[in-house]
Amino acid sequence: MLKINFKDLIKNYDNSLLDNLRGFGKNEDYLKFWVPGTNNYQSFLNLIDALMESKIHEFKISLNNVNNENNFLKNVKELLNNVSVYNKEKDNENYVIKLDKLRYLDFKKKNKKVSDKRLEFKIDTTKIAKIEKNDENLIFSYQDTLKNFYPKSHYSEKITKNENTYLSKFNGIKLYFEIEKNIIINVFHDSSANTIIEKLINTFFELIINKNIQEAADHGVIYLEETIRNKKKTKVSKGIILPRQGGEYFNILNNIIRNVFSEYKIKNNINFDINRNYFKISESWKNLSYKEKINKINKILFEIKEKYSMLTDKSILISKIENNFKINLDVDKNFSKLQSEKNILLEIETKLKTLDQTLEVFIGEILDQNKLRLKNSPQKKI
Repeated sequence: MLKINFKDLIKNYDNSLLDNLRGFGKNEDYLKFWVPGTNNYQSFLNLIDALMESKIHEFKISLNNVNNENNFLKNVKELLNNVSVYNKEKDNENYVIKLDKLRYLDFKKKNKKVSDKRLEFKIDTTKIAKIEKNDENLIFSYQDTLKNFYPKSHYSEKITKNENTYLSKFNGIKLYFEIEKNIIINVFHDSSANTIIEKLINTFFELIINKNIQEAADHGVIYLEETIRNKKKTKVSKGIILPRQGGEYFNILNNIIRNVFSEYKIKNNINFDINRNYFKISESWKNLSYKEKINKINKILFEIKEKYSMLTDKSILISKIENNFKINLDVDKNFSKLQSEKNILLEIETKLKTLDQTLEVFIGEILDQNKLRLKNSPQKKI
């Protein structure tokens, strides 16, 4: 049974992104659907959503030493009474929980009706991101790459605002976001210059225009950083890369778009469910057969195995491809040892993104050579 320490989960959220590799063990698979909320209860509710999304219905969780802000424990128990059967240990805050899918869906449906009726709800405005500066605004490798970027200019000489326009500032440049029915339908700024800053802004605008505002707030700057880094295959970190590692400009843009999202929610008095508005997989990749996808991935894995002498033919094997983008791999102890010395997974994922930008690598348990095999679980072929 999955065991979760809620306090540690929140505390280690950023560190786990930086230091750990995505998908080590199927029990942690739910983490790709989870982000902390603006308070402990919202974080817990997001966790329930993530577990349901990952089809994990039974788990044990510790809520010991968690700040009981705004009657957190009382609200958690009310939630669990609505969506699960649970047992609480005596004299502590440990819970064994079994989620009920039908009751959960009914709970979400009722909550959505409340949102649709636009009943009053509170957004903690104190949690809106504050813009702060660091010494390094953009590391040199990103500056050098941006010199060769020629994105469409979103400069506008005549600024026309309406009730759907949201304004922010970046280094003195005014940024405008026009949002209708949750979609960013137009973006523009007031700088006619063509410096690195304008190129960064224009590239960001190209990525988020016509996207859902929630998706832009959640992932827009992540895709901006990837777009620039992958142009020259720049290496920034050994682990999973966060945009802020590329410089404070990424952090500022991230705060700007998230503040716009918060302002949009407050102004329109609406809430959002779990984000499923991911950037689209390319048609060229989706149109390939399952076998064709496997062959293209295997070609890249073969290059990796040829590059490192300690790897054998069975050191990296494809387990399955899920939802067109999730590449599940089985690896052996030779791979694990090499991974501890050099981030081969990041190298693999970088190469796979030449096939499609959305591809991500996930690893199951580390298997002995004589136990390597494809998993027995049903494989959904896309």
